[in-house]
Amino acid sequence: MLHDHKEPLKILNQEYHFNMFLVDKATQNKRLKICGKCKHRSKKFLGLIKADSCSICKCLLKAKTSVTKEFEGKCPVDKW
Repeated sequence: MLHDHKEPLKILNQEYHFNMFLVDKATQNKRLKICGKCKHRSKKFLGLIKADSCSICKCLLKAKTSVTKEFEGKCPVDKW
């Protein structure tokens, strides 16, 4: 049976599309630092789970700070 050579390209293409929504690590770290000093930072996600989150948009900070503005990665009070 011959290997379908189009399959790896399909996987790479999907990975590329996913990565276009992610910011680089330096940008994420800069955003996390800003969030860490913000009065809207909460140490509990939805008041239940111990995790840094935003009390305004209710997002987990590690997730929110890792995505581009086109994928809703923006601060609700425009700090970044």
